[in-house]
Amino acid sequence: MTDEEYLRKRIKDLENAVLDSSLPMKLRKNQAYALLGYRQDLEKILSDNSNSIII
Repeated sequence: MTDEEYLRKRIKDLENAVLDSSLPMKLRKNQAYALLGYRQDLEKILSDNSNSIII
């Protein structure tokens, strides 16, 4: 599994956790912060990949 595939799967899992109203709000909040971080990591990987194709 590539880093990109891992991040996409983890992002999907975190999105589901954030939207799960049966989970405590504190946990959902922590999941939301983690989600932001994973999205930034994915954006960086995608940006790096697109830059390497251009060069």
